[in-house]
Amino acid sequence: VHGSFLKKLEYFIEREPQPRLAAAAFRSLADILVLFSSSSTVTRRLNCVEPSSGLIEKFWDCAQRQLNANEDQEEDLDEDDLMREDPRSVMKNVCKLLYFGLVDAEDLATQVISQWVNYGPEVAEVVKATYSKVKQAGKVSHGKLLLDSLIASYEREDFEVLESEDTHLQQTKSRKLANRLASTFAGFSYTADDKKEVFQLVQNGVSYMLKEPRTRCYFSECALVPFTSKLVPQDAQKVLSKLQDVEGEISPQSA
Repeated sequence: VHGSFLKKLEYFIEREPQPRLAAAAFRSLADILVLFSSSSTVTRRLNCVEPSSGLIEKFWDCAQRQLNANEDQEEDLDEDDLMREDPRSVMKNVCKLLYFGLVDAEDLATQVISQWVNYGPEVAEVVKATYSKVKQAGKVSHGKLLLDSLIASYEREDFEVLESEDTHLQQTKSRKLANRLASTFAGFSYTADDKKEVFQLVQNGVSYMLKEPRTRCYFSECALVPFTSKLVPQDAQKVLSKLQDVEGEISPQSA
């Protein structure tokens, strides 16, 4: 019975053309999986209906369709717009699955953390708790998780629009996300391992930028600058030397 019910939910997530109904199925699936996970007895009985990787991919595709809806379009909404699920609700449902360890954390956590600053303080608190839980579980490299999240946020930015509106890079969503993530490395909790993670994050971030300097020339300012103050002097010098070696490649003239 339970397997049949999950298959029906999967049907709506995969095929239902109405976004609102697909989102309702998405929400129900998250609630049911969390409910199943809350009882060891139930969990043992339901091993045969644990979500497959294919189902989770469909689940996230459904979430992305909701999250990609243009929230700024408050006028002239068509029927599809009116049927969209609140993206804040979508984010909370995705976080449920991550928080309770019901899905593979790596890719989904990256997408969730990259949206940390996008949906207001209520969702930010939910994402913060989810991030802490994923970090505590230790199944994903912390530095890689943060860098991948910063890259995902950066790649959603439309810099042509930002330049036309004369928007300062410090006001971009990717810069706000970087500020938020960098603030988690502070105080007595900033360990030697954290220092290594931050160095790897900045170093790999520079490598990402240099692979396509013409299109990624803003990545340092938007995503890496908030972490540079966390580097120990010798690591900061290594990063600076690397940048100086390729200075011509990322100058405004070449970009």
